[in-house]
Amino acid sequence: MQPKQARQWGLMEIPAFPNKPPDDEELGKLNMTEALPARMRKELGIHQVMEVVRTGPKYRRLREGVMLVFQSDNNLADVAVAFFIDGRPASEIDLAFINAGGIGKLRLVEQLAKSREETDAQFKAAGFDSLLEQADASETQLQNKLERTLQKIGEIAAETKQAEEKLADDRTPVETTKLKKRIEELEREQARLEQEINTVSVRHLRVQEHRPLFEKCLETASKQLLIISPWIVDQVLTETRLQKIAALVQRGVRVSIGYGISEDATVNDPDRKGKNAIKRLESLQRAYPQTFCFRRLGNTHEKILIKDSDLAVVGSFNWLSFEGRDGDKIRYESSLMVTHREKVDDLMMEFRKRFPS
Repeated sequence: MQPKQARQWGLMEIPAFPNKPPDDEELGKLNMTEALPARMRKELGIHQVMEVVRTGPKYRRLREGVMLVFQSDNNLADVAVAFFIDGRPASEIDLAFINAGGIGKLRLVEQLAKSREETDAQFKAAGFDSLLEQADASETQLQNKLERTLQKIGEIAAETKQAEEKLADDRTPVETTKLKKRIEELEREQARLEQEINTVSVRHLRVQEHRPLFEKCLETASKQLLIISPWIVDQVLTETRLQKIAALVQRGVRVSIGYGISEDATVNDPDRKGKNAIKRLESLQRAYPQTFCFRRLGNTHEKILIKDSDLAVVGSFNWLSFEGRDGDKIRYESSLMVTHREKVDDLMMEFRKRFPS
């Protein structure tokens, strides 16, 4: 893609290292088959590039990738990165980034600190300074218990998935009965552990907790649901999730969804990967204007999820554009979840102001 496209799509450009066009000698050393993006090879039916006959004008082009940033819990200045292109590790980019002093040049430590500050600022703006202190105090007191419980929930989820996959295969009636019984046991144990965690009225969420919580909100909201996320991606806001949103609206639940990194869609295009979902949500709003509000907020970096009077999550997790599952493209995401009824109602009232009546 061109640098202009990257800026329009809200992608961060990482400067090349070395920052100069390759000459013919350097190009001659490349494995040109591997140098071409896999998608391009597939679209053009290229099996192997035998040789480079000539080179034309050189233009600066960018490849979309994922940069994973890892930060130590014990030392916030201890940061490491890893790059992935087309879902595969790109060790040569890792090495070039290190050699270029990329962590310092991109001020990653400062950016992470700023992300935490912005999350905190959203709560402070609503007058919830004490909640941050309460979350820190609760987690200090319950750290070991929370970690063990979250780990156990992850193990249960993995075992449940394996059991469900086995159940899909041809099994004898006895094996099928045993697997179904085991899945039921695992689901009950997971529900018990989740209830145990939720006794903490204010706490930080781990990355892998966001998506299951989102699914639960889509399934259990009874009065109102509010979601704000800068981007919408079809692969995240899937047909199944769209149907769940529609089901909520149809049974009278008041649902508000806000998005949009720019007020002008022709300048910054947050819709490029979410055209189907956006079209469906716009249609849903026309059909149910009394219970569903879908609005481009414009230049919003807020990431909000609020359900009924049960819970509110404010942080950096993009609810409508990032899956956040274990083993997925890992990101540094920080959110604060509140389950105190009065505080949740206050947050709902505060963010509801962003939507018309």
